[in-house]
Amino acid sequence: MKATAPLGDPLFGKVVPCECRGRLTAEEQYARLLRGSGLGALRRCTFESLSPHGRSPHPEDRRRYAEARQAAQAFAENPSGWLVFTGPSGSGKTHLAAAIVNRCLERGQMALYVSTPDLLDRLRAAFAPWSEAPYDALFEQVCTVPVLVLDDLGAHASTPWAEEKLFQVINTRWREALPTVVVLATPLEQVDERLRTRLTDPKVSRVLALGVWGEKPFTRLSPEREPMTFATFRVEGNGATEEQRRSLEAALRAARAVAQGSQQWLVLVGPPGCGKTHLAVAIYQERARRGEPALVASVAELLEYLRAAFAPDSRVPYDRRFDELKNAPLLILDDLPPQVETRWAAERLHHLLLYRYDHHLPTVITMQSGQEGNALEGLSPTLRSRLKDQRWVTVVRIDAPDYRDRARSAPRRGGRG
Repeated sequence: MKATAPLGDPLFGKVVPCECRGRLTAEEQYARLLRGSGLGALRRCTFESLSPHGRSPHPEDRRRYAEARQAAQAFAENPSGWLVFTGPSGSGKTHLAAAIVNRCLERGQMALYVSTPDLLDRLRAAFAPWSEAPYDALFEQVCTVPVLVLDDLGAHASTPWAEEKLFQVINTRWREALPTVVVLATPLEQVDERLRTRLTDPKVSRVLALGVWGEKPFTRLSPEREPMTFATFRVEGNGATEEQRRSLEAALRAARAVAQGSQQWLVLVGPPGCGKTHLAVAIYQERARRGEPALVASVAELLEYLRAAFAPDSRVPYDRRFDELKNAPLLILDDLPPQVETRWAAERLHHLLLYRYDHHLPTVITMQSGQEGNALEGLSPTLRSRLKDQRWVTVVRIDAPDYRDRARSAPRRGGRG
């Protein structure tokens, strides 16, 4: 239809779409943008469908995710500069990146999502005689699209040609300051130096870590262990006698000494539920609060971690895993059994503990037993001798009721019961 405009108006005599046609065009425009976005199944990843704090139960991970989500939403509303998401697999990087593209399309802005391996495959295929997409057109699209999301950078097979193509894309968009989101599949330190200088340019880019790459094993607590601190340890026990309270106080003093930097070994022995694990975890919590590294694990977890190194898909060799445990500044081993099920497990524990003893590396061990002698008796004579060395090892026996016994801690009614 023709515009109803007075003579001299720029719209006078021109054909303009009616409102219904305008709405239809907007829908068609969105469909066209969606087809060219490369999202595919990731169309489901919107900000509305994402958790506000991610999937990790750990507070620090949840804080990082919330910060990255907020930055992603702001970018999607007004694309400017660069966002670089880094973090281990499963931390939510790809979902946030896809949500950015989805929101751009909803606003009518062209945006392209592409994984790095797919991009390189498509560029290689463009050289084929039967290719329907000319190489120059494809390369130009990636370099100049208004908003580009490049996922899985670092997951591609590295060749001189691939590295050169990636640098050309990144460098062109950096030079032109085109809005770009890059999702790393490897730690930033492992990215090619030429790319890294562009990705970390503080004038253009904001790097957001959704997690910590390459964390040492057992440097994270499960949610149920996070409340185990010195402040929450109850020296009064669960209806403990005076003598039992003294054993709890002695264990607390010894645990605090290790947490403050004592080089002594500490062996906490006692029945289930008496507070051994609580104190062991509290030592780790205090060291972590001061930024001092330590590893904490149950013996079962440690042995499973070592066995996993022999799996075909393991990316960390056994020797490296064992060296991490042997040389940890502080190793906290929970629930050391007097005897283990296999000879291999016994040899690994024997080697680990003897190495740490010979090198005077602080170690905390908890053991379940009613009597101290019985707790150590099942160990190898060599290891048992080391644990009885009072020059380097403090053995504290906790004789206290089970904290988990709710019936015991409940108020009594009607006399002694």
